Amino acid sequence: MAIDSLAPTGTAAIAISPDGQPKFAIRENVAWDRIVATDFNRGVAAQADAICFGSLAQRNETARMAIRSLVASTRPDALRIFDVNLRQDIFSVEIIEASLRLANILKINDEELPVLAHFFGLRAVRPDSLPNCPAL
Repeated sequence: MAIDSLAPTGTAAIAISPDGQPKFAIRENVAWDRIVATDFNRGVAAQADAICFGSLAQRNETARMAIRSLVASTRPDALRIFDVNLRQDIFSVEIIEASLRLANILKINDEELPVLAHFFGLRAVRPDSLPNCPAL
């Protein structure tokens, strides 16, 4: 964890739409837009058992390159958890694909699954529709 005394902490305002879906207003120019990969940070990542990274923090190129560097610094047996967050237009197929290549675990919700399936020409299937696959 690092503290950036020059930028505010990232925040999001959440409103629930009439159909019950959350709508997010995500503040820009915040600390997580300024993530950097230092030798020290890469050394910490190299010793970590797990690292979690998301698509939202990759909206800024500097932070995106730092995140990719830090994730790539982890051991081969480390958990690399990619949290897809398809909010507004704060993502691209390129960012999602590059992140999937770095990850060995994907965190995704019901609304994001069909979008990613479409991006990559796949058919989205609910786990409870498969034989011998209990609903989660």
